[in-house]
Amino acid sequence: MIAGAAEFGIAVGTQGAMAAYAKGAPVRIIGAEATGAADYWYARTTSPIKTLADTNGRTIAFSTQGSSTQSIVRAFIDEFKLTARPMSTGNPAATLTAVMTNQVDVGWASPPFGLREIDAGQIRVIARATDSALVRGQTVRVLVANADTLAKRKDMVVRFLDAYRETVDLMYHNDPGDLMSGGLSEIIREYAAFVGVPPAMALRVRDEFFPKNLVNPDEISGLDSLVKEAVNLKFIDRPLTAAQLTELIQIPPRKK
Repeated sequence: MIAGAAEFGIAVGTQGAMAAYAKGAPVRIIGAEATGAADYWYARTTSPIKTLADTNGRTIAFSTQGSSTQSIVRAFIDEFKLTARPMSTGNPAATLTAVMTNQVDVGWASPPFGLREIDAGQIRVIARATDSALVRGQTVRVLVANADTLAKRKDMVVRFLDAYRETVDLMYHNDPGDLMSGGLSEIIREYAAFVGVPPAMALRVRDEFFPKNLVNPDEISGLDSLVKEAVNLKFIDRPLTAAQLTELIQIPPRKK
């Protein structure tokens, strides 16, 4: 996206976007992708680790440097005064392999990934991102666009956000007739087919892990604490000014 090879970036860590902007990259935040997070952390069921407190002196996974999962792990360590050692393990599939082969003590995932292993009794959840009070009120992932794209093709960016909002609304639409008869809405069946899970699991993912306010694209929440953390974690050298934040965050307004 920075190089102009793509118009949009999705699920970018908010502090990572701030870091890129502070270094002069043509990054603009055009929407929130996740406020709070559905990510969870787990250990093998044969492991003695059952809570975050049990991670002291052990390794705990996050995806990549600058990611929201790294920020969440840092929040766990700071809030719960842990001595766990963060370790970058890549995507959920690679992380599961690392956990099951004892390369890392605690892995991370985002549903529906890992739910089958949970139900099969192979792994157990020891924490959710929302266990951190700080994370619950923060937009940890954002939608971004290239600054040149935003300047020269703003009408296209607006259409993209309109379509994104429409899609989110559809994802949470329930057909009263389907639900009253004990069935599942068509959108749940489509999502289940898309991600390759049973419809009942797809409904569980949406209703248990992804409340609609988590994916509301219209507002960046917890901005003050995000900037402060970005400095503390050395994503940026100094706090972004109000003018810089205004330039960085340009969310097209929702149609009335």
